[in-house]
Amino acid sequence: MSDKQYTIGGQAWVQRPLVLGQWKQLMELLKGLAIPAGAGIPQLIAIVGDRLPLALAVVLIEEGSNLRDRFGLRTVAGPDGTQIPEWYQNPEVMLEIANEIEAGIDADTIMRVVDDFLSCNPVSSILERLMGVLQTAGQIRAMTSMQSTSSSPASPEETSPDETKSCGDSPLETASPTSESTIATSSTVNQSSASAGDSA
Repeated sequence: MSDKQYTIGGQAWVQRPLVLGQWKQLMELLKGLAIPAGAGIPQLIAIVGDRLPLALAVVLIEEGSNLRDRFGLRTVAGPDGTQIPEWYQNPEVMLEIANEIEAGIDADTIMRVVDDFLSCNPVSSILERLMGVLQTAGQIRAMTSMQSTSSSPASPEETSPDETKSCGDSPLETASPTSESTIATSSTVNQSSASAGDSA
């Protein structure tokens, strides 16, 4: 997909499909906002409100600049003193970009940027694909958990030398086809896990 180009404050800016770091920035920035499905461009701009300059600073890139100046990974000391990686964004750089955009962008360009953003980043399609992956992963985890539970040998406390039980005699209470760690966020996955548990 070719870059979307704009002139803001006499400078050339471009917009491309967002990379991972930009998605992280945007999700943190828009956290807590309720954006209804099918919202139009003017409605989106009104909902974002005072956060709009920073949102534009996230999605727009000044021609020739480097995204690595905005965010990245750095090492910090962990609880045990070892160095661990941590994702961060540079607030000084982002504020400078936001102020530059706010001082130079006009209403028509704002509308174009938002329209191009929705064209470059089909958010609904991305979310649908992500939910599909989560559902599949949740089903696999639930099935694996059930298989592990049904195939694990009984412990001495559960089976005495004078008493043996076949798989058909095993009480349902000893099986745990679903645990909190395997419950997915989607109701579809919960239903699939429940039906799988019943069939076991």
